[in-house]
Amino acid sequence: MANLISDPRIDDTTASTVAKPEGVIQDKPLARMQVLGNQDVLREIFSHLASNSDDPANPKNKGVLFRAALTCKAFMEPALDSLWWSMSSFMPLLKLLQNFQPIEDGDNIFAFCNSFSVEDWARFDYHAKRVREFYYHTVQTQKINMCTLFHLGQCRSAVFPNLQRVTWTASLSPSIILLASSTLKYLDVKTNESGDNAIIMTLISVLSHRAQFLTDATFRGVLSKSCLALVPKISPLVTLTVPDLGASISMTFLRGLGAMGRLQNLRIDLQNPAITPIMLPGRIGFPELRTLHISGQFDMIHKFITGIVSDQMVSISVSSKQTIKPPSSKATPTKKGSASQRPTLLEHDSQEPPDILDLLGFIGNCWHHLARLDVDLPNMSPKYPDTTSFTLFQPLQNCHALTSISINGFMRPPSSDQDIVDIGCSCPGVQNLSIPFSPLPKGSSTDTSITRLQHTPTILGLRLLAQLCPHLTTLQLSLDTSGLPNATGEPLAHGLQVLSVGDSQAKDVYLVATHLDCLFPRLKTIQATDPVAPNGWGMVEKILRVCQAVRSAERKRIAVGKL
Repeated sequence: MANLISDPRIDDTTASTVAKPEGVIQDKPLARMQVLGNQDVLREIFSHLASNSDDPANPKNKGVLFRAALTCKAFMEPALDSLWWSMSSFMPLLKLLQNFQPIEDGDNIFAFCNSFSVEDWARFDYHAKRVREFYYHTVQTQKINMCTLFHLGQCRSAVFPNLQRVTWTASLSPSIILLASSTLKYLDVKTNESGDNAIIMTLISVLSHRAQFLTDATFRGVLSKSCLALVPKISPLVTLTVPDLGASISMTFLRGLGAMGRLQNLRIDLQNPAITPIMLPGRIGFPELRTLHISGQFDMIHKFITGIVSDQMVSISVSSKQTIKPPSSKATPTKKGSASQRPTLLEHDSQEPPDILDLLGFIGNCWHHLARLDVDLPNMSPKYPDTTSFTLFQPLQNCHALTSISINGFMRPPSSDQDIVDIGCSCPGVQNLSIPFSPLPKGSSTDTSITRLQHTPTILGLRLLAQLCPHLTTLQLSLDTSGLPNATGEPLAHGLQVLSVGDSQAKDVYLVATHLDCLFPRLKTIQATDPVAPNGWGMVEKILRVCQAVRSAERKRIAVGKL
């Protein structure tokens, strides 16, 4: 590799000197030169060779790329770019320096033995500028002496001047500081020990002054409060992920986070934080936030979301395992208001547990352009029999742009076809809809087939929902298939592709299949809680496949007849 620049085998005429058998049409020189002279085309070809691997840092075709670089001068630059594009160690690049050798007391520890010439550094920089991605997933057997790392940092502030992506999930090392390039765009770092915080704090400090293009960062593992509080200083961040760090979240961190002017996507965990909901201000900030994935204690989630000032939210995902208060019987709020006018504190006593209806009402009133909502609720006691899924969908009627809704938890599903109609009227443009299955735990004293059927919509309700929501592609709900009449009426020709039915039973598989085929002729998958249980849905799906095959054959026959 070190002698690749001046390799005597590289010649523009190499390809043209190969003898061709008689009768083969000679390549047109102009067309060949157009390909060989187009570096963008060659880079695209070699990038496909480099990406043909499960491990992006170690592509399977490195040998092919190396040989391609030796083929001709036209191939050399694009092939070398792909060869050095991603790395998992500093060693291949440092070994280009002639005086980088193993030290005497151990063959696996390398160090700089002498000074380097200008030619050595020129060769080093020639290849280092090509590296764009660095993946460090396993601890290296060959290590670099600490003094050597310090010397390298003095010679080169960033080893890879054009680096764009760093993923470091193995044991942390001070050498990660050498990856703090000004061109960095994506960073994913995991700390495994509390002693790594000093390294992370140094890295964040360097990045906050140098990384002008760092827009996506993930910090996980073991971080101290003081370390996590430095993250908001990376002002260019657009996307930030801090999972499983609830115990390290402080008010300093949240205030800095809320003040970030460019942050649009946030994934945060508020499980067991060191702060309480009452400590959170009424307005936390986040003026440009659009996507939020939040998990943890529901009271913290509740206060956090109501403190967001952005009016551009398009996606919210909430996950909580904390026992929460069931929806109250008070009327759903219908007052509309902008982000600057809406109330920041809910109208209930601060000692009272937060109400899920209050939160959904806040979301429905403030973010009318919301496109996706996922709520994973904790198990709710069955002593609240009136908590239906429609009760939770009702506050979202103002969110006319919703295309994906999933509200899961321990609550009663729609109790009638009318509830299904109400849900369909609330979100006519929805594409992915998840309606809770039967909440009654199997084996409980109230777990009877009669109780389940009282709270399960029928095929008629499914038809009405399909008519109200013509864009549905994925649907989850329980179905009552008992007492079905013969399938009549006009086919609906709906575009639904995936239907999840939970633990519903297909009583008469033929009637169920004919009804579904009439409603959803393009249905691809029927998912049940237990696919191997004798619930009849497997046979229903087989009958649907036969119906679809017959229709396809008939369409082909008619098309041939018209010709």
